[in-house]
Amino acid sequence: MLYLLSIFFVSSFIQQNGFWLVVVDEAHQLAERGRAYGSPSLSVAAPLRAASHLASIDPHVFGPFIQLAQDVTDAILDAGRMVEGPLRDGLAVVELSRQTWRDLADRIDECLSFMEACGITSDFNNRLYTVNFWTSHEALHLPFEESMTRIDSTTGEYHDTSAHFVWIGDRTRQPDGAHVEFCRGIKNPIGLKCGPTLKPEELINLCNILNPENEAGRLTLISRFGADNVQKYLPKLMQAIKKEGLKVIWSCDPMHGNTIKAATGFKTRPFESVLKEVKNFFAVSHAEKSYAGGLHIEMTGQDVTECTGGAQKISEKDLSSRYRTHCDPRLNADQALELAFLISEEIKKNSKISNKIIQAAS
Repeated sequence: MLYLLSIFFVSSFIQQNGFWLVVVDEAHQLAERGRAYGSPSLSVAAPLRAASHLASIDPHVFGPFIQLAQDVTDAILDAGRMVEGPLRDGLAVVELSRQTWRDLADRIDECLSFMEACGITSDFNNRLYTVNFWTSHEALHLPFEESMTRIDSTTGEYHDTSAHFVWIGDRTRQPDGAHVEFCRGIKNPIGLKCGPTLKPEELINLCNILNPENEAGRLTLISRFGADNVQKYLPKLMQAIKKEGLKVIWSCDPMHGNTIKAATGFKTRPFESVLKEVKNFFAVSHAEKSYAGGLHIEMTGQDVTECTGGAQKISEKDLSSRYRTHCDPRLNADQALELAFLISEEIKKNSKISNKIIQAAS
């Protein structure tokens, strides 16, 4: 009602005085929005995604593009190292010369010309404009999951078509519960959240119920203990799984075990706790000679302020400025990218360990 009245009075004022008014709401964000819309910008996320996608298609054919993406990434990181003094609104503002942008544009033109000369264009290769993606969510609301379940007419197997991969939450993993019963009957790959209250013998029982054939790839165990509890609970579970010879994938959810209520009343997750749980997960995996097979995070590409900390130094007082979630707090795009960089070394170590495990098995 207040909004409608405001429109009415503004319209009347315009008619009476013969000129237009520009009414700006949220004016304190004008500087930030102007900088975002009016400035050419480039983040490391774009070239890294491009390189990853092209490498998955053909690393040899797309070699020049992949190298270009690496060069662009290096240029951005080099520019970031030139920053001196405090950040402005959590951002490092760096001016790149016109020649730098021109050189990057020339490299892109060269790569496109090379691809065209090789006959690799979207006219002849549909993989250049298509992408595969997979969906996943918690199988929490069973009436919905049941309504989306279908029988494969060729095999007679049940598949939950609401997602490719569904998981059972830490609060609904009772062996005789409806959620476990539903998930054991579908052929989708499924996940099981493992929290501090899960005992090793209970985990073994659940694994046997959900994956009685001990099929590789069928079951993913997702740890979610909280940053300070990983060392206390995870080793026992990994040891029990290894002792029984069960084939599972170990993944880490560093979000749900680190949820707190800020002094301002907002539900949030400290970035530092999220990072610590991931690092502890890798440390335990290495110590137990197990393979860390995945990372389960909640994030958004939007510039929200829902999780505190990180390079942006989001404080509890900042949470209210762009708190958009209707449920769980998410890492924003910058925080998610920062997390990826900070754990990159752990991922490299993990790859080396996995290669040793494969060599030993063969």
